[in-house]
Order: sequence, then structure tokens, then C-alpha cells
Amino acid sequence: MKTDKTKNLFLHNIALTEKSNQVNIIQGFSYDALPLLIIQQKKYDLIFIDGNHTCPFVLMDATMSWNLLKVG
Repeated sequence: MKTDKTKNLFLHNIALTEKSNQVNIIQGFSYDALPLLIIQQKKYDLIFIDGNHTCPFVLMDATMSWNLLKVG
């Protein structure tokens, strides 16, 4: 399955950075995961979402992710 192949490549690339202990991988729908992280007041240096690429979803992901970013 392509999804497994893509995920394995992603995990391999993260391992190559030797920073995998600094990466938090969350699988699921962003509209479920992001509000939970906001409620938990989590903060991140970088947020990468590989999800729905249609305008309404991209805007929603960007808006909710903004609140999860560390200042600076």
C-alpha cells in the first residue's frame, strides 16, 4: 500500500536526522487532533500537516496550527 510506503520513508528520513526524539508524530484527522493540542496548551517549533489539500481544510489547519507555535 502506498500509504505504508510513504510513512516508512517519512520515519526513515526522520531517523536519519538523529532528532527523532524531538519529533511528535500524530496520526489522525487534523480537525480532531489540533483542538486537543490547543486545549492541552502544547507548543511547537514546527508543525507539518500532510492532510486534505483543499482550501477550506488548509485554512483551518493553518489557523489552528498558528496557536500551537512557539513565539520566535
